[in-house]
Amino acid sequence: MQTTLREARSKARGTEPPPAVVATEPRHQTGLRKAAFWSAMVGGPALIGAAAGRLFGRRAGLLAGGVTALGLGGFRWQLQRLFNDEPAHELEERIGRLEIRRLPARVEARCTVDVDDFERALELGFEGLAPYIGGSNRTGEHIAMSSPVMATHRLGFTVAFVMPPGRTRSSLPAPADDRILLSEAPPQRMAVLRFSGRYNADNVGRHEQELLRLIADAGLSAIGPVVFAGYDPPTTLPFLRRNELWVELER
Repeated sequence: MQTTLREARSKARGTEPPPAVVATEPRHQTGLRKAAFWSAMVGGPALIGAAAGRLFGRRAGLLAGGVTALGLGGFRWQLQRLFNDEPAHELEERIGRLEIRRLPARVEARCTVDVDDFERALELGFEGLAPYIGGSNRTGEHIAMSSPVMATHRLGFTVAFVMPPGRTRSSLPAPADDRILLSEAPPQRMAVLRFSGRYNADNVGRHEQELLRLIADAGLSAIGPVVFAGYDPPTTLPFLRRNELWVELER
């Protein structure tokens, strides 16, 4: 591996370079999406209502404007993930339905629950982590919700929230709940399978078998546990949900 100028100077002085500061990197700028949505929410119903009013009368215009506003509100409600930050990744290649991604280091808040039931673990883990980002922490700070929510099964389940872009572990408020740990996930090379449907053991288990089969067929080697990543709240209709399964590969 090539030595950087910074490392060479540090070695010449007999010191080691300081460790890199880990912070979640954003995949896209959600601020632009939010601004565009609210512009459409304000202007869209008015424009459509005015056009319909001219053609069909005032009552039809009010109805068209109201239906447009409801439609935009429903879009925002069902596709909340489009307005949440999510961690960056680099797509290395696609092999059929399989994606090979490289994930930079990120910061997570994690809660381990001593249950073996997948659905119950998600529920308990979310109940433990949601108060932390909602202000139930040592400083009372409210932290923006990011996607995805992750669950990993080892001894029990560990449920994790990705922390917002730019936040380091030291800049985040200390959890008030001793079950919550702030952790730095290292850079990883992941095999990823995307699917939709319900957050239950049958759906996840069926796609886990498919993921491992696709990895074997591609001649790849998994070196870690399978991680469930859910990008949508339970209020999203199952067929609209973005679910993923990740497993680390040899780098």
